[in-house]
Amino acid sequence: MLSKTMKAILLSLSFFATLSQLKAQSKADKSSGTIKNFNTAELAIQKYYHLAVQYKEGKGVPMDYQKAFDYFQKAANLGDSQSVYAVGYMHYKGLGCRQDYALAARLFAQGAYGGRDNSMYFYGLAWRNGYGLPQNEDSAQYWLKKLLL
Repeated sequence: MLSKTMKAILLSLSFFATLSQLKAQSKADKSSGTIKNFNTAELAIQKYYHLAVQYKEGKGVPMDYQKAFDYFQKAANLGDSQSVYAVGYMHYKGLGCRQDYALAARLFAQGAYGGRDNSMYFYGLAWRNGYGLPQNEDSAQYWLKKLLL
């Protein structure tokens, strides 16, 4: 049975090995005339997001909300809107970080204005319940109805 540290090391090595393989494949595809739509940032986002979900759900690794939060944050910093939502959700629930409704609401707003359904829902809830925002039923209804359209 592998220790937690060893599993974390193997996951990290897997990430960098996969990233290197994908970069090499991308170069080979370019030289052969095949064009793929992945760049290094997109590949990193996919890998960080995948690792975050693994740690959040305990799939193949021990459940670790702090590590999940860290990987979601890395993907969000690279511009992934689903990861921005996930970081907001983690702040909303206090999973792997300090619970912060105001920050969660700002992150949900970012996604809501970008058209993300899950962000619209939680942004509407934040308005309805006054979590991180002043309670406002009109704003809550706006976002929750917009979600249905």
